[in-house]
Amino acid sequence: MVEIFEKKIGYIFSESGLYEPHMITFTVEVGEKIEIGDIICIRHPSKNNIPVFYQVVEVPVRRKARDYEEDLARLGQPLIDESRNYPRARAKQIGYVEDLDKLLRGETSIDDLVMLIEHIKPLSEVYRPSDEVIESLLKPNEPSIEVGLIYPNWKHTYYLSLPRLMRQGLLVVGGVGTGKTTTMITLIYRVVDKILNELEGKPHVLIIDKDGEYGSRELIELVGRDNYIHIYIDDISETEYLDRKLYVSQLISKLGFPDLRSKPAKAVQRAVMEYGGDRLELTPEFFEKEILPIIKSKHRDSYSDIVWRLNIWKKEHSGGSGGLKLALSDVLKYIKEYVIVHIDLSTTRDFNHAYRVLDSILYLVYNEALNDPGFGCIVAIDEAHLYAPERGGISLASDEEISKKLRNTIHLIATTGPRNGVTLFIATQRPSLISKTITTQMGQNIIAHRVEDVDLERVEEIMGEIAHRVTVLPRGWAMIKALASKIREPLIVKIKAKTYPTSTGKTAYDRFISKT
Repeated sequence: MVEIFEKKIGYIFSESGLYEPHMITFTVEVGEKIEIGDIICIRHPSKNNIPVFYQVVEVPVRRKARDYEEDLARLGQPLIDESRNYPRARAKQIGYVEDLDKLLRGETSIDDLVMLIEHIKPLSEVYRPSDEVIESLLKPNEPSIEVGLIYPNWKHTYYLSLPRLMRQGLLVVGGVGTGKTTTMITLIYRVVDKILNELEGKPHVLIIDKDGEYGSRELIELVGRDNYIHIYIDDISETEYLDRKLYVSQLISKLGFPDLRSKPAKAVQRAVMEYGGDRLELTPEFFEKEILPIIKSKHRDSYSDIVWRLNIWKKEHSGGSGGLKLALSDVLKYIKEYVIVHIDLSTTRDFNHAYRVLDSILYLVYNEALNDPGFGCIVAIDEAHLYAPERGGISLASDEEISKKLRNTIHLIATTGPRNGVTLFIATQRPSLISKTITTQMGQNIIAHRVEDVDLERVEEIMGEIAHRVTVLPRGWAMIKALASKIREPLIVKIKAKTYPTSTGKTAYDRFISKT
């Protein structure tokens, strides 16, 4: 039989005389050791043999000091008297499960946890639960993915419920070199592995990769070469447009109009707005077949000038661009066909083009999920602060309107995507620079590696004051607060890496020691 209250470790004691259920202070028995992050429990004050779980958040020591003790310490003769030290701990409530048998069988869901809201008894005994009970408490009874091991004893695994994660999304933050990218690519691996190999489904993941780090060997081997495709952003053509205003601006440029206010340029604009189709292609052939007849019919005065410019464009276009380009419709087809489509921005120098392409792809994916109930997609965006910055933040695109349009599309997916089949996984090293709409929405499941200064302030807004502890976390450790976990309070976790980002070798150090 599982022992619930495995070992008594102390008693609830409040020096102020106030005892509240949401946070308890207890005095630790002699010989016992308590650390921040430990899960402990008390007996429910009115339900027989039901444990109420708490997580330790502070471990102060109270010492009954005497006036002369500091003087002795200054003289190098400190009075060492362990009997006057009183180790204490403060713990925040996790909750309890009313059906004890269900808890012990490991069949409880996140919704089975109930909060204790009645009086607790002063000097109640505090216990360390058995490992089996803690494991049953932590693991969801629905499909879940493993994230890592929980501090401080590293005995217990931290899980995220997969259905809830897909309904809410994910935010991973951390400074350079803290393990942020490793965490993101590991979680992508685990989600894909779970759906492919255990649930026998077929996921679709679109990775938007600023630095070309997500094409790990393990991830490719997991899905197979025939289910993974790597695409450089510059190999995607902007020939297809959904936004008419953007299409017009590009079309006017292709036709070589020096003045947008000229009569022929205005005729082109009006003809595009009058066109009845949904998609617009930025090619001479499409323009000649679909738009030019409208101009000939309704804007005849400008027709000859426009035809002359079209013929020049056709000659330039016939020279080719030096290589085949993928259409946006091709990319959408790949996203629906492959498990992983990896879009790589590491070689681009035209970020206006890159942002326009990303905006179009994201819109197509979102729209496809709305119209096709059998299609869903995870969109994983690395360094998302560059694509969805707070107003006035950093953008790699020089055109503010292009940047704003991409940000708005990401906002749309963050707020309405999960319930419509598109889930965002966001990673950023600068959470203070990313749009608050994103961090507020995605902060339901946040994994925070070490951050500092203003970035720490943003994380504290999401997690609470306890987030300041991330400043001392080693590489690969993170503080996690997740509604997709059965424990809603922040826990420190050592991420169990399954794969790693590919080394790009672009730092000055890598170049200094390169032998080539």
